[in-house]
Amino acid sequence: MHIQVTGFSKTKHLSKVIKVADVKKIVERITTKLMPRISDDIKYVIMFTDGKTMPKDHEASAAILGGKYAARPREFEIIVNSNVHFKSFVRYISHELLHVKQWSCGKMYEGAGFTTWLGRRYSNNYQDKNYWYLPWEIEARGYEDALMWFTVHSYGCNSFRQLKTKLRIK
Repeated sequence: MHIQVTGFSKTKHLSKVIKVADVKKIVERITTKLMPRISDDIKYVIMFTDGKTMPKDHEASAAILGGKYAARPREFEIIVNSNVHFKSFVRYISHELLHVKQWSCGKMYEGAGFTTWLGRRYSNNYQDKNYWYLPWEIEARGYEDALMWFTVHSYGCNSFRQLKTKLRIK
């Protein structure tokens, strides 16, 4: 697995509380949990931004690199708003990594103007109000808490407070 982190030193909040090495460890742990057989083949660019360039009502987003319409892609860019608290960062990265799994394992495929989910085709012209009811979003939100607590427990901690102490996060 290859993880590149960019934009981190320019950020206002997260770079003051967490190290790049810890971001990479968190992404690696969640990826290995979600995709143990293919995790070594996954490549990420994790880009931190001030949030002004994020889509409305989003604190993070994931995209396929190296050919948007590739089946079972292995290269991804994840953009995260750096103006969030550590616990929110873990939630958002968990959500986006679940989308990575959906793409790389073939559950979801993005074509020109459509997304295919488990063989069913959805137009990408959905209304904002319907976005959160799309099946891939429902699944990703459903896994958020489980992956957050997996992250906490994978460090031998029982709470985010303990994890922050262990990682020396302010």
